[in-house]
Amino acid sequence: MKRAWTGTGRDAFGTLSVMDRRTQMKGIATQRLIALFGLFFVLLQYPLLQLANKPERVLGLPVLFVYVFCCWALLIAAIALVMHLKRTNTTTKDE
Repeated sequence: MKRAWTGTGRDAFGTLSVMDRRTQMKGIATQRLIALFGLFFVLLQYPLLQLANKPERVLGLPVLFVYVFCCWALLIAAIALVMHLKRTNTTTKDE
């Protein structure tokens, strides 16, 4: 069944068009990336770095190095997840 276009970004059945879904997901992905930036900016600030700056070692490495590396690895994984979700949510089949 072919859907009629109403000119409002929604078809006659009230669902968003594919282009509007992409624009909406782009905005959500951007907001999530900005939130991730803010979170990891806070994680790498002085008070939290000072908590990890101890003379102990983890697997032979200073705790501070392990903390910074884990934050960095989590940031990359979180960005990859956000981008993957954006890609899978914007690729929809035309009906």
